[in-house]
Order: sequence, then structure tokens, then C-alpha cells
Amino acid sequence: MGKLDGKTALVTGSSRGIGRSIALALAAEGARVAVHYAGNEAAAKETVNSIEAAGGQAFAIRAELGLPGDADTLWAAFDEHADGLDILVNNAGIAGPGLIHEVSEADYDKVFAI
Repeated sequence: MGKLDGKTALVTGSSRGIGRSIALALAAEGARVAVHYAGNEAAAKETVNSIEAAGGQAFAIRAELGLPGDADTLWAAFDEHADGLDILVNNAGIAGPGLIHEVSEADYDKVFAI
């Protein structure tokens, strides 16, 4: 039995990189993991398949963050698969363009929104 048996986790930006590692670690401890992605469905499916191959439970959800209505889209997709959330890891992120003094207010807002 894992420390997180019976818990459901959502890890934003978990189809690749650090988010993927977090999702795999949570699943290894018994959590059912929502693997969030914005555009790389193949990578998200690979993460879900890796979790399931190791005996865990996972599902992929797509929602592009940083857009109007993004939170509603994310939670609607999540709610199709789960009836509650125990763990939230806000991992998704993007790099702003250029050096800090070159970043426009709109670019800064988008980085912060994601």
C-alpha cells in the first residue's frame, strides 16, 4: 500500500519534464493522477501508459492555460474523470520572451496566468 492510496492528484503540465516526474512519483505512492497537457497529447498518453504499466491509475486531460475560461476548461475536463481532488501541483509554466527588461506587460501576464 502506498501513502496516497485513495487520493486523486492533478499535476498541471505533467506530460513531460518535471511535471511527468511528479506525476510518476505520486502514482508510485498510490495516487490516481490526472495528467494535464496543453497540446502534446502523445506525451500525455505516454505518461499515463507509464503510470498504468507500473500498476498505477491515471488519466489525461487537455486544457490550454493562460486563455480566458482556462480554469473552467481544466475543471470540466477533470470532473469528467474524478469526483474530487486531494492533491494539486501547479507545475505548468512557460518562459517569457527575451530578457526581463524586454518582456511586455502582456507577455508577463501570460507567463503569470499559466
